[in-house]
Amino acid sequence: MGRRLLLIGDSKSFMVKAIINSLKTSGYEVELCGPHKSDIEAVIDRPRIVIFYLDDVESIEDGLIYLKDNTTNEDTVLLFIGAEMDLEEAYFRIPKNRVTATVRRPVNIKELSNQLEKIFLEKQSEVKKDKKEILVVDDDGTMLRTIKMWLSKKYDIYMCNSGPAALKFLEERTVDLILLDFEMPGMSGPQVLEVLRAGAATNAIPVMFLTAKSDKDSVMTGISMRPENYLLKTMNPEDLISTVDEFFERGPHS
Repeated sequence: MGRRLLLIGDSKSFMVKAIINSLKTSGYEVELCGPHKSDIEAVIDRPRIVIFYLDDVESIEDGLIYLKDNTTNEDTVLLFIGAEMDLEEAYFRIPKNRVTATVRRPVNIKELSNQLEKIFLEKQSEVKKDKKEILVVDDDGTMLRTIKMWLSKKYDIYMCNSGPAALKFLEERTVDLILLDFEMPGMSGPQVLEVLRAGAATNAIPVMFLTAKSDKDSVMTGISMRPENYLLKTMNPEDLISTVDEFFERGPHS
């Protein structure tokens, strides 16, 4: 696990700005987003560590409920910063057992840093060295986050929202499997696969197409490129998980 984290809070808040500066000084890579559902939903590759700066909880209720409904303890470590009253109100929106740690306001930066160090050390010790890595490529942010939520309990999931972004990602590291959207603006899934097949460092990476298109022409075009599988986005989570599990059990086709 890297030292990335997401701080959810009002970008105009002096205290939020001070926390960001202190965390960056301590070596953390901090991403900031607003406290409402639309703000959090727009974060494509959300870090596993999430700090929520609570202020006027009633006005940011939609953001808290979104986190409750779209994260799990397995894929998200949640830390609250707030006054005692804010914390108690927040627990009506997110159960207390979903919150890993709390820091009371006024914020003691040293206490916050100590909490984070403890969290990072604990989570690093839980990481299994043999965990397979999957890159999901899709221009639909909701689909990216949904697939990550489905698969992240068993696999390390990375996300890219375009073909060029995926190719750039793969210049720096490799993965065990790519779930590739068939139809994307600018550079389609088949075009991305052609580039991967032409690259010495990427031609052996297994690829499964993800698509909303089930017509005969699209299916035949996809199958003709010999991906590991051609998966419909309408499939339920259990089927997707079992398909990926079975792939890793049997290995790539020859």
